[in-house]
Amino acid sequence: MTPVNRELAEAVASEQFGLAASARNLPGEFDRNFVLTTSGGEGYILKFSHPQTADQQLDFENALMEHLASSPVSHVVPRIVLTVHGSPVARLPGGLRARLQTRLPGRMLVDVRPYSGNLLREIGAILGELDFALENFFHPAMHREWMWDLTKAAEIIRPNLEGVNPAVREDVAYYLARFETEVLPKLNALPAQVVHNDANDHNLLVHAREEEGFKVSGLVDFGDSLFAPRVCELAIAAAYTILEAPDPLSAAGELAAGYHSVNPLSEGEFEVLWDLVGTRLAASISIAAKRAHSGSKNTYHQVTADAARETLNRIRRIAPMEAFEKIRRLAA
Repeated sequence: MTPVNRELAEAVASEQFGLAASARNLPGEFDRNFVLTTSGGEGYILKFSHPQTADQQLDFENALMEHLASSPVSHVVPRIVLTVHGSPVARLPGGLRARLQTRLPGRMLVDVRPYSGNLLREIGAILGELDFALENFFHPAMHREWMWDLTKAAEIIRPNLEGVNPAVREDVAYYLARFETEVLPKLNALPAQVVHNDANDHNLLVHAREEEGFKVSGLVDFGDSLFAPRVCELAIAAAYTILEAPDPLSAAGELAAGYHSVNPLSEGEFEVLWDLVGTRLAASISIAAKRAHSGSKNTYHQVTADAARETLNRIRRIAPMEAFEKIRRLAA
């Protein structure tokens, strides 16, 4: 199989997309990604898809991004760049597939902690607008079996529980039990649609503006997108924005307030939100433990593991009713 490296990325950029650019490796969970920079300073992201990713899944991602290109959140979503043959996917020898997207400005959210209340509310509002824009978007591949489907968290957590660090195993088990008894019975009654499903602190980009602090400049990587209860979008984002936060509950509340201001949440969604935040962290810890035991050498697979363990332990001390009431009050 052709090695996916910087030399190949530059050749594909030139031959398939008509770009003379230098390439730099970008960390990723499944795809091999490269930052491309032209001599004129233009930036792009070249993505080599994982061999196990179905063509229909790539079509789903492309269609979703095209849909958002004419929405109010188009300014924070990358644009698809077609090949010289007019295709969104370059098909290469050996079964390789490559896609090119515009590179958005800014730094990863993870690099600008701590987050202000205004920034958290803006992130929430962007996600609310995104989900509103996707409310009536449908595609045959939106229903998928995926390890990061939050509604299937028990199927990920339970078989990997014994491999979780003993210091946090009890916390993971607590949120597994909460998910199965308090969340699952309510999920089917909640609004569901296509969601980004991975608005984490590496996929959200921000840049500084004078006197305004940091502002959202991008939301990238739609590779985890699927059809799910809408509240999962907010819960996943909250799970990452509360990492290392001085007051995790207030941070989640600010995020929820921003979302609710543009895309109102139902009472049922507020009821399950905090438990879903803990569930996402528990699932992330379980997946990281599984990968560590399997001998994965991809450092990105453990990028939030330590912070997730520490945060899960902290938020478990917050009573569910206290969390519900404070988040509901901040969003009012």
